[in-house]
Amino acid sequence: MLTREKIKSKIKYTNWKLRHKLDSQEENTHSFHSFSYHRHFEGYTECRQKNAKGKVKLVRKYNGAWYRQDLSNVRYILLRLGYIGALEAIIALFVSTATMGGMENTPWYLTISELITIFFLTAAVYTLLVNYVFAPKKMTIGDYKSSSRSWMLVAKGMAICFGVNALFLLLCMATGQFTDSTSGMFSAGMMLLAGLLSLALWQVELRVPYKTTEGRAPTEEDGVEITA
Repeated sequence: MLTREKIKSKIKYTNWKLRHKLDSQEENTHSFHSFSYHRHFEGYTECRQKNAKGKVKLVRKYNGAWYRQDLSNVRYILLRLGYIGALEAIIALFVSTATMGGMENTPWYLTISELITIFFLTAAVYTLLVNYVFAPKKMTIGDYKSSSRSWMLVAKGMAICFGVNALFLLLCMATGQFTDSTSGMFSAGMMLLAGLLSLALWQVELRVPYKTTEGRAPTEEDGVEITA
């Protein structure tokens, strides 16, 4: 007959075996976390270390390349102020055009195109004001991709959207959906101007000089290297 003490001892032993098995799996198995996790921690190594109490702690070390804009402090600040001013102008042009009116019925294709444009504008505001402006001067691979690479991507997307919007507005004018042809030309012109400004943002960032410093090669003690 099992006594209470024997039952407790058996449960304790079973729990110990289970913890030992899980610890062995964690040490020998390098599982995939998520795409966003690997993009953010690209260039890091991670390993599990046990403290004095036996608890496992995840330790990360950065061994990848470092990125830094090769600009003076004045140009560094002016670049960001210029981006913010240009984005404000782009948003003002889009809002002015969208609220101008002069069209009897907005066609479905123009509505969808403007909704996609709003998505890219929202992404541009977040990327610029959160990821780019507040990025550290000495950036990891993840910092560089979430700031410079993402900013170029959304700027290119905005340029395409505004170009498509301008074409759709000209199509609406050609099919007689505008009550005034001057309003149609003005709306298409403002959309085209917003597209050119977006294209300029992409080209400026494409030409910003970056200084790259190679990181050290990870060792076995550093743990598993995280790649995108």
